[in-house]
Formats: sequence, C-alpha cells, structure tokens
Amino acid sequence: MMNRGKTPVTSVKTAATASQLQSVALVHEINWPWLIPGGFSLLLALLGIALPLLPTVPFLLLASVCFSRAHPACQRWLMNHPWFGPPLDAYLNRRPVTPRQLALTLGSLWLGMTLAILLAPLVLVKLALAGIGLGVSLHLWRRLAPAGSAALG
Repeated sequence: MMNRGKTPVTSVKTAATASQLQSVALVHEINWPWLIPGGFSLLLALLGIALPLLPTVPFLLLASVCFSRAHPACQRWLMNHPWFGPPLDAYLNRRPVTPRQLALTLGSLWLGMTLAILLAPLVLVKLALAGIGLGVSLHLWRRLAPAGSAALG
C-alpha cells in the first residue's frame, strides 16, 4: 500500500510515547550495585523507627548516599518521602534538636547500649560500646537548641 498523501506513515508497533521512552531510559540508567545496598539501608532505617537498638538517621543517610549514586530520582523520592524526608532534611540542614527529642533519643540510646554492654562477652567490646555511646551522646548534645530559640516551640 502506497502513501500518496503528505502525512508520514508511522507503524503502531514502533511508535512510542514519551512516558514509555522515559521508563525505558530509567531502567538503563539505574546503577544497581548502589540501589540494592540503599534499599537494604532503607529497610534497616524503617526497622529503626520501631526498634530502639537500630539508629534511624544513620541508615537514612547511608540510603541517601547509595540512592544518589543509583539514580537521582531515587534520592528525590527519599528526600520527599513523608516519613524519611523530614529527619534527613533536619539532619542535613543542621537543625537543632529540642530538649524532648534529646531526652528520648539519649534514653533509648543508653537503654540499648546498657543492654549491649551487659551482654558483650569481652571487656574490649564493652569499652568500645561505651565509647561509641559517649561519642553519639556528645554529638547529639552539641545539636541541642539553645534556650529560647525558635526550634523549641
């Protein structure tokens, strides 16, 4: 069949919409060796929300780094997520913590650390855990909002 008109002939089999092309391009651009550990870190962060022994923000930071190398859209999703985005944003923008947040965080940290120190078989491991706990506590204490600041409200 010949096309005698001025309109081009396009095959239905070869025509693709822009969204189909974008989804194909997305699959080819994903760096899977970074996406898999990022997903695992995100899973650990999700568990850390409920379990006081698992820290949430460090795993979110690790997931953010992995996702940024896997694909920019993955990191954007993480930063805009209603659960994971606000703690990441607060940490990355160095927002201070309130006294209530500090008390809850330090309480759960030292509850878990005390249990781990009591269960650790070696003195060197107990000392390392205590040192890590002190270092994290100092870091959190330095992020405490000054009295009367807007972060306390």
